[in-house]
Amino acid sequence: MAQLIATNQLTLTNIIDGKTPYVHWAYADNADGTGLTLTDNGQRYIGNYSDYTQADSMDKTKYRWADRWGKIDSGGRNYFKDSRSRTYTITSDTTQDYRTFIYDEFWKNNKRFIKSMVRISLDVAFSPALPNDISTNVHFSASPWYGTSITFKGGTTERQHFDLVYDLSVSSSSYRTDNVFIRFSNQFPLNTKVNIDNANLYISSVREDYRPAVEELEAALDSKADQELTQQQLNMLIEKAQLMQTELEAKVAMETLSDLERAYKAYVEANDKAVAKSEADLIETGRRVDAMVETLGGLSKTKKFIDTYIKEANEGIVIGTNDNVSQIRVTYDRIAMYSAGKEVMYISQGVIHIDNGIFTKSLQVGRFRTEQHSTNLDINVCRYVG
Repeated sequence: MAQLIATNQLTLTNIIDGKTPYVHWAYADNADGTGLTLTDNGQRYIGNYSDYTQADSMDKTKYRWADRWGKIDSGGRNYFKDSRSRTYTITSDTTQDYRTFIYDEFWKNNKRFIKSMVRISLDVAFSPALPNDISTNVHFSASPWYGTSITFKGGTTERQHFDLVYDLSVSSSSYRTDNVFIRFSNQFPLNTKVNIDNANLYISSVREDYRPAVEELEAALDSKADQELTQQQLNMLIEKAQLMQTELEAKVAMETLSDLERAYKAYVEANDKAVAKSEADLIETGRRVDAMVETLGGLSKTKKFIDTYIKEANEGIVIGTNDNVSQIRVTYDRIAMYSAGKEVMYISQGVIHIDNGIFTKSLQVGRFRTEQHSTNLDINVCRYVG
């Protein structure tokens, strides 16, 4: 499990042009990825992104960050029509609403009633630049207008990215509309060109990157029959779909790993307490032997030999060397081995726990045995032995 959680890359062989998409993993203590590291030290947030480059990036903005202590619910699709890129020009000094239309499938997803699960992301650029910052709203167009505030920065023609969260949990089951609009009031100068790219309406508990709507991908593939796409473009669309699938599988893996990790941490915490008590009991047994030697008849019994001894006390029977380098302690519920006073192995409740072990030939668990390959000792194999 430790190796699985710490792995930075998950690969899936892509049959298109021999390319291999990679999913990259990183960890951070903050929700925005601040303090990013590629080593899993139990940080709260885990991030991932996918591309065709094997090396992991240290750019925190490339990763989608998720709370590994909470349940992840991935949306997996975009409900906006014509979502990739559109241009609009402000032609009036009165209020104008720029609309992006919605696929009906959005209203069939009952997860929209979960608070903060409905999300919109988009990139907006202005030409020429706005003279100053201007705030407005992005609304679902039917009354009541479920909306959220947005502020466009002035003095720049660069893309501005926005991630918006909506609460439709109080809406009725019959509430629906066919579009979402950005309201451009008379504060926006005339003849301003507005580029709206990567519009994404999705339902998810975490922020997701832009992906084309399923209907757009299908339409692009269908148009291949009309020779409107080259084979290279078709391959790119298939690769994009495969990357989307890889990302969704990675999110499911993240949720599973979070559950397993919580269970493992609980086990480690309980185990650490048991180890500490076992070591304390060993010290207490030693103290009682010393008391017996001094008082002749204390609470323990000792048999000393040339190099070893056997001690009996309430904390168990201890067999060890006189220099206390190695000891074995037996109680009613635990058999423990110590090295220099530290517990390194125990048997308790049907489980053998060894801090460090070496199996020189083979290891069998159930019906499977792991061993060295008979002709190449640098390779380990796992065999089914029945």
